[in-house]
Amino acid sequence: PYTLPLTGVLQTVTAMYTFTFLPIKTDPGYYSDKQSMTYAFICENLFFTSILCFQWLYYNDYFYEKFQHYWTAECIFVFLPYVFRPMFPKTRMRDALMNTKHNDFYFYLTWMTKIFYVWAKHYIGFFLNYVRFFNVITAEDHKSMMLLLISSSCATTIAMFLHTLRFKRYFPPRVSFGLYVLSYLSTFYSYFQMFHVFFEHPMLFWITLIGIGVNLVSVRLFDVYQFGVMALLCGYKYN
Repeated sequence: PYTLPLTGVLQTVTAMYTFTFLPIKTDPGYYSDKQSMTYAFICENLFFTSILCFQWLYYNDYFYEKFQHYWTAECIFVFLPYVFRPMFPKTRMRDALMNTKHNDFYFYLTWMTKIFYVWAKHYIGFFLNYVRFFNVITAEDHKSMMLLLISSSCATTIAMFLHTLRFKRYFPPRVSFGLYVLSYLSTFYSYFQMFHVFFEHPMLFWITLIGIGVNLVSVRLFDVYQFGVMALLCGYKYN
């Protein structure tokens, strides 16, 4: 159950040592038909594949039990993974949007991707980790979660593969980017199967929604907010 996410991490590390010739820019370069993806885009992907790898392990019953003995590590990865984000390069979607504003296809799909990233960070990442933190997910939902994680792993790692096919001219640029969009949209199928968790855990839903608002205002304020959420939910669980 953990070989797939580890493959994603190793694939990213391999790409980091292979594609060192790529340009270093804040524009990811991926959301355009006139640029190549940048080295920073590859390197920052290591952060996302790593936190996804944790979620895979966290939803595995064997490793979940192990995490209960190392609650400090559990709390860091559940509530505070983004305190490690400054350790990785960062690309900016707004730079990509500026460079695609004269191309409607890329402009609108890049906006849709940006919105999905916000959703994925908070409701695939934080919210579902909160649900697992309290271990209130059903066996049926666990099956849906496994499918969701497969889709997420695909969306996280397939970008470089599709871009390589585009670079080798096996795929036209729009086909390559369109397939990437479809890969991350596939996560909604699994999420729909377990949509009822929103209604069954309204406190976690609203904590996550407020977190989105705080994150949009200030990244530093969001880190403070997450410390507060950690204190609240740990107190709720252990008391």
